[in-house]
This record gives sequence, C-alpha cells and structure tokens, in this order.
Amino acid sequence: AIRSRVIHPEQVALEEGEPIYEAALRVADEFEPEDLRAAVALNESAALHHAGGRLSEAEPLYRQALAIWERLPERIELATLLSNLARLCLDQEKYDDVEALSKGALRTSQAVAPNHPEVANSLNNLADPYSVQGRHAEIALRHLEEGAGERRDHRPHDDAGNLAGIDRAVLE
Repeated sequence: AIRSRVIHPEQVALEEGEPIYEAALRVADEFEPEDLRAAVALNESAALHHAGGRLSEAEPLYRQALAIWERLPERIELATLLSNLARLCLDQEKYDDVEALSKGALRTSQAVAPNHPEVANSLNNLADPYSVQGRHAEIALRHLEEGAGERRDHRPHDDAGNLAGIDRAVLE
C-alpha cells in the first residue's frame, strides 16, 4: 500500500532503491491500464525520485499514478498520492497547485476514511504554502470564514473574539 511520508533526501539511498522501483515499473507496464499495482509502483518510484531531489523526474510519475487512481473507486491511497504530489509542488513553489491538490486529498480522505491520519496530513499540506509565504493570518482568517459560514448559530460578534485569538496565535 502507499504510505504517507515525510520526505528527507538525506535518508534516502536513491542508488539502492532506484533499480528495484525501475524493475517494478517495467513489470507494471504489463498490467492493465487500471491496475492499482501500476499506480502503486508509479507512486513509490515517484516518491523515491522526490526524496532524492529529482523533482522533474518525480512529477510525471506521480501524475501517471494519479491518472490511474482517478479511474478507480475512491480509496485512501488516492488521498495519499494527492498529498505526495502536493508536497512535490510545494518543493517546486507551485503554491496554487499545492492548495488544489491538498483540497482534493482532504475531500477524498474525509469521504473515504474520516479518522485516517491522511486527513491531518492533507490539512497540514493545505496550510504549508501560506506558512512558507509568511501568510499565517490569511489562512487563519480563511478557515474562520469557512467555519462561520457552516455554523447555523453564527453570531457576527463571535468573529471579533475569534480574530483576537488568531492575532495572538499568529504573533506568538
């Protein structure tokens, strides 16, 4: 199964793992186009390239895997793949893509397995572009507005207290 991961290039022995994943990709080429084993092999190979800092080689592999997962019934692995691709886009400073992919991962993980750790991973990925760009208050306000729109008993004066708390949290 696909695993969520925090990618640390210094922990990856690309030279050791690459032949294994390349062999897996050759075998995966023999599978049917919608075989999830091909998607798993592509994702794992992409993750290895990503971890090794070979971002331009990782992206097409992630996208090929995504094309397969999108044709299959929703599973948590789709959310994980979307999160992996979002992390790659973050590393490439493609912040709009990070947000879109993270929202897709969040929707999928909440629909398929609302208590799965991938839900938290997706939320973290969603916040990362704002954090990297020093836009902490903007993300806090966005989530406050979204949450306020969903509350039935919303009272406008509640927002002032919430905003003050957010200001303190951002400044600390």
